[in-house]
Amino acid sequence: MNMANDVEKWAIRSIQYWLDGKAHYPPNFTDFFLRWMLFNSFCNKYQVGDKLGVIAFAQEHGANLWNIQAIQAVANKLATAECVGNGANDAPPHSEVKYSQELLQQTVGIDHQKICQNVCRVNKRTTCLSISSKDFFPPVTPPMALYRIIYQIRCNLFHGDKVDLDAFQMDRDDFLVSCGTELMDLTLRYTSNLPTV
Repeated sequence: MNMANDVEKWAIRSIQYWLDGKAHYPPNFTDFFLRWMLFNSFCNKYQVGDKLGVIAFAQEHGANLWNIQAIQAVANKLATAECVGNGANDAPPHSEVKYSQELLQQTVGIDHQKICQNVCRVNKRTTCLSISSKDFFPPVTPPMALYRIIYQIRCNLFHGDKVDLDAFQMDRDDFLVSCGTELMDLTLRYTSNLPTV
């Protein structure tokens, strides 16, 4: 048997922690999962895969969704935060997420460089410099950017990159998942009112 690598050690430690010390997975994570599954069932109508289905949804419904003040408030919260990484801890953002973050910041009038200097962790900021932001679906609108960021939170959570035991990271994960849950609540309410005939 090979020695466990760092990823395996981290996963085993996290599994032991949740099995031994917790009665259940964090409720806000579970709430987000449930809402995402419901949202994803609607996005399946586009038949283009998970990520592109989310983007297609934001393209089709973005103008209406952006008129909901509470959705703009979620965007504002995320715009004032560090970019969502493409993995655990100090991982830099995916180029699409970096572009989305910059677009949201521009839309709500926040200086991207100020956030990078004052909010981002040093290690993440350093590695992020090498990531070029990429307009992934020209032209990306603010709702598309918002849903792309939430999709990254979903990916990190689904693939096990959001069960960290570090107190700072757990607080940050809680913040990100709460933003995701809030957006999904608003999205599901909106979607439930769409015509079915």
